[in-house]
Amino acid sequence: MPPPLSRSTLSLILFVALVGCDVASGGGDGTLSASGLLVGERVALDGDLAVVGAVGSNKAFVFKRDADGWSPAVQLVPSVQIGPDPGFSQALDASDGVVVIGSPQYGIPLTAPVRAYVYERAGAGWAETALLLAERSDQGGGGGISVSVSGPRIALGAGGEACAPGPTGPECGRIRVFERSSAGWALAAVVGNPAERPFVGFATDVALDGDRLASGVFTTIATDPSVPGRVYTFRPSGGTWAAEAYAEGPVGATRAFGREGLALDGETLVVTDPIRRPNGAVYVFRWSGAAWALEAELTEPDLGGLATFGRQVDLDGDRLIVAVPGRSYDGRTSGAAFVYTRSSGGTWAREAELRSPDGEVGFGRDVAISGDRALVGRNDSESDGRA
Repeated sequence: MPPPLSRSTLSLILFVALVGCDVASGGGDGTLSASGLLVGERVALDGDLAVVGAVGSNKAFVFKRDADGWSPAVQLVPSVQIGPDPGFSQALDASDGVVVIGSPQYGIPLTAPVRAYVYERAGAGWAETALLLAERSDQGGGGGISVSVSGPRIALGAGGEACAPGPTGPECGRIRVFERSSAGWALAAVVGNPAERPFVGFATDVALDGDRLASGVFTTIATDPSVPGRVYTFRPSGGTWAAEAYAEGPVGATRAFGREGLALDGETLVVTDPIRRPNGAVYVFRWSGAAWALEAELTEPDLGGLATFGRQVDLDGDRLIVAVPGRSYDGRTSGAAFVYTRSSGGTWAREAELRSPDGEVGFGRDVAISGDRALVGRNDSESDGRA
């Protein structure tokens, strides 16, 4: 859940063009700002299209880059609202001119379904073209939402769907895959938890790329917290999506492995473990043709006591960006984002450390990368922000 929504917050997003080594000093090619609660808590980037969520404000903002720079924001709002909805834009994604914004519909009624709003270009503006729904149970179990769009498919993960009380806690989570045709977006498949116990949680994060889908399974304290999580991948088969294989947390991984922070691009899968001591870890897996093999284990131990390495990640080809909120500089907790690149030999090395030029708190809440441009969200619920 996001921090308490206690006041209006002005936050900004830092764009950094990755065209040199000294990008950590903060230079950039654009600053995007908008008014609203928790602006910058979620971001997405697709070429010259940037999406900035404002969790708690029932809105999100789309920016377009052209020859004159970044356009003024186009505001997106949900067409249907059921009671207070502080979760609109708690999950979002963009691909090929399609923007998907998720809302867990926390509020009244408590059993309101998880929703994802689909926006597409309409002339000079944007139009809501579909409202995708998933169930939400009143049995508890964590709830939550995640979305991912790739080409003609959208994956909507509902961590609280189909919850049922089990002997050691709730068992729940489903993914709904929607596909676009000439008639619009329609439900194509429902994917359930493929794992045996003790993995009772599923679908709290999803990543979709072409015809491959990824999502994690995890344990709870009541089941077996010593068992690291897994991330399963699925492929379409005969009208359903069947489990292909899974990547398992290696030695040292925790039950948070794969619970949030996934990225998928072709035959590369990135999984985070934000609670691994001391500051978290990020794992890169490569598809061998029959299984997921661990290619790299990325850690950054000297970040300060409040840093979380790998709260969110994004991947584009051989370039990976990792969010590091809470990174300390000169005794001040401000935040950062690290960029890694993969060599032709499969070795990952840090290319850049992105930080707020003014040391502002809340930098690195979310990250996105597309080509040679990175997008870093900056948010602090206690003060206005800058980037």
